[in-house]
Amino acid sequence: MLDASGLSPWVREKSKDVFACLARAEARAHGASVDQVHFHEVGAIDSIIDTVGSVLALELLHVDEVHCSPLPYSNGFVKCMHGLMPVPVPATLDLMQGVPVIPAPKGQSTGELVTPTGMSLMKALATSFGPPPAFIPHTHGSGAGTKDFPGHANIVRVVIGDAAHPVSPSPTNDESVVVLETNLDDMNPQILSHVQELLFDQGALDVWWQPIQMKKNRPGILLSVLCLPGGVNALSTTLFCETTTLGIRRRTMERAVLKRLFMTVTSLYGPASVKVGYLNGAPVNVQPEFDDCQKLALAANVPIKTVLAEVQALARASLKKEAPVA
Repeated sequence: MLDASGLSPWVREKSKDVFACLARAEARAHGASVDQVHFHEVGAIDSIIDTVGSVLALELLHVDEVHCSPLPYSNGFVKCMHGLMPVPVPATLDLMQGVPVIPAPKGQSTGELVTPTGMSLMKALATSFGPPPAFIPHTHGSGAGTKDFPGHANIVRVVIGDAAHPVSPSPTNDESVVVLETNLDDMNPQILSHVQELLFDQGALDVWWQPIQMKKNRPGILLSVLCLPGGVNALSTTLFCETTTLGIRRRTMERAVLKRLFMTVTSLYGPASVKVGYLNGAPVNVQPEFDDCQKLALAANVPIKTVLAEVQALARASLKKEAPVA
């Protein structure tokens, strides 16, 4: 649906990020794989509009970063397709892992205050949770819910502004990341791929391992996880529960990331997605999505390098006709 729309590549991919985040949470809540998740209530038209509309608004308003205040943690029950569910519902609670929450305001502590759709939007789009960095407000907007709470307004407010201390424009998007590391010498290595899949499902940016030599000349594995600061707690919990580690090292560092957009090209073998990295508005990296090209190569019974080369050439030719990306 999104790929067939007239939305920009950025809006399509960010919207997909939100739905992927929600799908992982729903899958864990139902004890199923992501491919088995049916969005029922989540896939309703209003939820799609909420998600795509929010992402589109960020693009139209030229918002570079989203900072979210601590979210309210309420209690009680809510009716859904599965019957009466405790608040926060399982998918929302799963998405809240690693995110700071605060007790709901007095008079508003009972009932659903954060929905799975809203939580997935913030989890996928927010740069930080908590007090915002120093900024100069320029405009704001408020949205009111239909439910009335005694002594407290049921509103969500958005404030748009500029950083109070702007720095020289960077050709890359700079962000803080955390590396989690642990040494393992007493674990069945067959478990590693299972753990890797779980970590990616929980939002890890990358997962890798390297062979190392440990004490008493034991062969071991150095398992590393790259994540955003908000995902440290949830990913650490997974490492403690799923591996034999007794301790995890944490290192916070800065990384520079190219502005990335996705495009779809139609080759002789079919459509394939391509990831494009931009530096100073010009494409410097053009990488076809391997999984797409692999499926096309197998279906056409041709070498995958043939498909990769054609898709990349078509993408580069298309990019030459486009205006620079800001």
